[in-house]
Amino acid sequence: MKTISFLCSLFTKYESSTAVSEVYAFCLECNEDLCMRCREIHSKFPSLKHHSIILYTHITAFPIDIINKTSECDSHPTEKAEFYCTNHYNTFYFVCLKESHRKCTLMKLSDVSRGVKLSNSFIEIQNRLTAKRNFMKNLINIESEHLKNMLRQKMKIVTEMSSYISRINTCLIDLVQNFKTVHDEELYKVLNDLEQLQVQEKDFCRQRDNIENNNYIMITSTIKLHKDTNNENCNVKKYKPTKEAQISIRDDCSGIARYSDSNFKVSCNAGGLMLIGTTGEKEKMFDTKELLHLNQNIFLKANEKSQVFCSFPQRDTILSIDYRGNLRFLFQSKKRISPRGVTGDGNSNIFVSGYERNNILWISNNGKKSKEVLNSRNGIQSPTGIDYDKVMEILAVCNGNGSQMSIYSMK
Repeated sequence: MKTISFLCSLFTKYESSTAVSEVYAFCLECNEDLCMRCREIHSKFPSLKHHSIILYTHITAFPIDIINKTSECDSHPTEKAEFYCTNHYNTFYFVCLKESHRKCTLMKLSDVSRGVKLSNSFIEIQNRLTAKRNFMKNLINIESEHLKNMLRQKMKIVTEMSSYISRINTCLIDLVQNFKTVHDEELYKVLNDLEQLQVQEKDFCRQRDNIENNNYIMITSTIKLHKDTNNENCNVKKYKPTKEAQISIRDDCSGIARYSDSNFKVSCNAGGLMLIGTTGEKEKMFDTKELLHLNQNIFLKANEKSQVFCSFPQRDTILSIDYRGNLRFLFQSKKRISPRGVTGDGNSNIFVSGYERNNILWISNNGKKSKEVLNSRNGIQSPTGIDYDKVMEILAVCNGNGSQMSIYSMK
């Protein structure tokens, strides 16, 4: 943009002149800045009388480049425009008249611009430009305010994000610490479980070795027994049984057990337990309600305390009574075992053979505790009668429904 001079151009051209005045107006045709005095002189010359003169105050309201562009020829930028073409709506130099505007309607630029500042169109354009200028100022102010608001919101968002990031970091730290704590606790539990499993593994290995040793003892005893029975020098004593007494009992009887040195107990299917002396007399009938109308075979065992143990295969039940016939306990398995043989373990407890489950159960004297001591992995198959020798601590079992006998060390 051209810089506006604040001094009269005509006076500044002469170095010897000292009467320099401020600019008052500008001549578009002469392209000169004029002071008040030069303006008056300029208007007195007939050839300069109709030049376009613009006051300096008006010039400052418009960009100088635009003003200069209207006074310059488009095809000859170095020359001043003299005419205006109504067909092409542009200004041009005299030379262009011959080249491009021979058939156009032409007007002198001085005639076109004369009185333009006083026209309504000029005033309207000026008002529009003023309104545009004010609108642009308001728009700039609004955008500036928006920018300030955005900066404030940015600072607020940055602050909130910093707070959120801090909270997230805190939560992550807590999560990592909690995870480490839980991990350490679970790892400690796993290590303890592993140690217990190792201990159990050692126990299982020891039990396996014991079972193998027991099987070895059983096989060795069987082989020894087989050898002894085939020994030609073996002396076998024959005993001829003699009948000392015969007792008639109304009901079918099954189990029998030595009750004391002077009598026996016999189980009757419907009548309960009958106590019979060594001479054959009926001494007593135990008619406990649990023993009546059973209609099944009963296996009996009595210990040194005159406590009687009865197994009922059809009911999966073990029953015990004292010497008066009072019920001591009633043990019933949750699974079907079909109990058969009963024998003592030397400590007032009992072993019971489970025909259906192929196992041997140990039951405490009061009937409250029980556990499996032998099963099919130890060679137990359909066991029936069993007997325990507390001196040798061995258990003899009739396996295969009585087709074979196995001996187990219970040490």
